[in-house]
Amino acid sequence: MDDLEDAFEALDRLSPEKRRIRAEAIIAGVLMALAPFLAARSVWHPEPLLLALAVCFVWVLASLGLRSSRRDIRQQYSQAIGVWPEVEATINESGIAMKTPATSGEMAWSEFSQFVEGKTTLGLVSKHQIHIFPQRAFDEAQWDKFRILLRDHIQRVPSST
Repeated sequence: MDDLEDAFEALDRLSPEKRRIRAEAIIAGVLMALAPFLAARSVWHPEPLLLALAVCFVWVLASLGLRSSRRDIRQQYSQAIGVWPEVEATINESGIAMKTPATSGEMAWSEFSQFVEGKTTLGLVSKHQIHIFPQRAFDEAQWDKFRILLRDHIQRVPSST
């Protein structure tokens, strides 16, 4: 699960528009929650209509602004983690051969459009999915060689922090 979270957090950092919308939703929610008290004559007697609206905006804040990619990943994939088979990958100059108990296949480097680096993972993006490779599956020399192969064959998505 940690590998998924790491890869998807790296992808989330690449979406400044989504991050901006989340930040704006937080600001709007906080302002709307405070509005009944700021518009009132007294903090102890908030404006009733604005107080009712504030409840709606607190819901917006909670549903849009406070959602994190980590929580989303846990909700979407926690039940599937035990179902996914282990994948054996063979990496070379021509691409990646992947093998599971049920299937096997090869993907040339040209089938990947980009890759993203998390703190402890690399995610290779193909047309319909992302393939996540945890650093713990490699020794240090293999990890460095893998990253060099990726840089030679696939466009790296720059991290925007």
